[in-house]
Amino acid sequence: MAKCAVCGKGIHFGNNVSHSNRKSSR
Repeated sequence: MAKCAVCGKGIHFGNNVSHSNRKSSR
């Protein structure tokens, strides 16, 4: 979960956006 949130910030920005989007601004 924590890993996803970190990479979701800019790496998995538009590819994987399910619960990561809620944690991050976009």
